Amino acid sequence: MEGGIETLKRSDCAMVTYNLNQPDEAPVLDYAHQHHKGILIKSPGVRPPLPE
Repeated sequence: MEGGIETLKRSDCAMVTYNLNQPDEAPVLDYAHQHHKGILIKSPGVRPPLPE
């Protein structure tokens, strides 16, 4: 998480892994939103699929 925020402090965009199984990068998304920065979502699909 710290690496993603530091990246956004130095650039306009960061790539983060974010999905229902890996929500740990949510603070990076919040920081990007507050500072008008871009985010590329890596692995948005849930693996393995959630049980029905």
